[in-house]
Amino acid sequence: VNPSGLELDYEEMSEAFRGNPHGAGFAVALGDSVLVRKGYFSFRRLWADYVQCEGLASILHFRYATAGVVGKENCHPFKITPKLAMIHNGILPGRSTAARSDTRCLANDVLRPHADLIFDDLFKGSMERRIGPGNKLAFLQADGEVSIYNEGSGHWRGGVWYSNYCYLPRVSYRAQAEA
Repeated sequence: VNPSGLELDYEEMSEAFRGNPHGAGFAVALGDSVLVRKGYFSFRRLWADYVQCEGLASILHFRYATAGVVGKENCHPFKITPKLAMIHNGILPGRSTAARSDTRCLANDVLRPHADLIFDDLFKGSMERRIGPGNKLAFLQADGEVSIYNEGSGHWRGGVWYSNYCYLPRVSYRAQAEA
């Protein structure tokens, strides 16, 4: 989650892509809508498109498939409404089909019908309990506002929120995970 549109580190994002090779995508806040670009299976192509949006609030996702087919349709972010997109890190048991990932099912079947509640604290607390602390959800609105469910299960670094340490080189990642 890059709420201020800060410049991200190429090497760190490349490392995140290498460790999560099943597709990537990003969403940026444009003021009146959220632009979603996903289905990237080439880091160079993803990066070339993403850097054109620097300075805008954004969310990025690098997928490691645990359910559903590997393909553009299961890549994140998912557009909840024209003004709201979301990404997920974790595994939601019992929330997938052979074709649709757990996140895609959650976005379409649970979150889209309740889009007006995403930024409501009671709804957020209820969803955090429902999905458990190992699952993190991040939402981006067209105006740049973000909401992170289970925020404490990730970490902030340099004004950017990360759901895990996979952007660090493998040696550093293991040391952070054990700390």
